[in-house]
Amino acid sequence: MKKFFIAIAAIATAAACSQNETISLDNGEAIAFGNAFVENSTRAAVDPSYNATNLTAFNVYGAVEGVNIFAGATVTKGTAAYGEAWAVSGATTQYWIAGANYIFDAVVDATEVVKDTNTGLPTTLKYNTNTQKDMLHQRVTTVGKPTENNGLVAFTFTHLLSKVKLTVENTTANTATDYRYTISDISITNANLTGDYAVAGIWSNVTAGSYSIPNITVASNTTEECAAEVLLIPGTNLVGINFKVNVEMKSGDTWKTITTTPKNYEGVIALTANTAYNFTISVGLDNTIQFTAKPVNSWTENAATPLQ
Repeated sequence: MKKFFIAIAAIATAAACSQNETISLDNGEAIAFGNAFVENSTRAAVDPSYNATNLTAFNVYGAVEGVNIFAGATVTKGTAAYGEAWAVSGATTQYWIAGANYIFDAVVDATEVVKDTNTGLPTTLKYNTNTQKDMLHQRVTTVGKPTENNGLVAFTFTHLLSKVKLTVENTTANTATDYRYTISDISITNANLTGDYAVAGIWSNVTAGSYSIPNITVASNTTEECAAEVLLIPGTNLVGINFKVNVEMKSGDTWKTITTTPKNYEGVIALTANTAYNFTISVGLDNTIQFTAKPVNSWTENAATPLQ
């Protein structure tokens, strides 16, 4: 049996920056929101994260000179390219005041939003990985109506979470055609499962544990199989992975299972926000079964036995 190993690749990401503008414009125009963009999302077979295509809505919180004007109103995607206003629902139409200081917070899929009692702006976003939703946040400040983005309030999100992709690589897919593999009892260990994200950019009150991933079966002629992508809270703690590989052999029309020793990899890597990691499990069979014959042993001569 080939030795199983874990290869970890981190897909480096660049932090996105907010749209900060300071300008003075005329009064009397309604506040509108422009297309939102999500940075650095990677494709996979099962991908729970957002990108510029599949993000269709967010919630907006806003205040002008400390007075709340948006309290979690829903903003839904526009129909045209960047620069098209998104539709706001669940809030009274608000208008720009020249020279006034505005703060806007856009939030996507927080488990809970804790707000400032005076301004109504988010202070903390609570998150639970059981939701497996890609929590996003961006704060934009402006004095009066922005001149960029056609005067729309535009958000460029970064992922607040980390993404772990699990891939199984079958190294003998083209030769061992009557063998397949089932990866079971998979768990990401010492992972941050719940926590509080302060809009200042700090995670706190995190709780760690194991995050389970469903079993995967890799067909004998498949070279690579993506099991899943999971979203976890970043932190300084080192996460690991545990799993078990069952080798299945075809016997007639049925498959017979040979169970191997569980594999435990603890303290592998710390997860950073807005970064995707690929955990690759490589499985395969080293050598075909071969036979050889040594010289045939000579007969052992026994003493003659008298006949009666």
